[in-house]
Amino acid sequence: MFDFDHCAFRYRIHDLAVIKLSFPELVFQGALKGYEHIRTLKSVEKDCINLYSDILMFKKFSDIFNMLEITGADENEKQLIAHNAYHTLKDIIAY
Repeated sequence: MFDFDHCAFRYRIHDLAVIKLSFPELVFQGALKGYEHIRTLKSVEKDCINLYSDILMFKKFSDIFNMLEITGADENEKQLIAHNAYHTLKDIIAY
């Protein structure tokens, strides 16, 4: 269910935010319950999961744009991919 090659030290809510972005709400709630069975989150951490999820979405968009710069994509290709990425991320956030 989770890609462990990204394991690292970071905010405790990072993995939960990724799950929130990647799976239906029911799965997220199950993961949150399981996580808190082992380690309770502070209320401020719970309050920040949605905001942190949004930040991750913007970061992913930035990563895509940087990849296009590195690969030397022409302007038309950059615009097409950026447009598609924007609409995909927008659809995911609306989900």
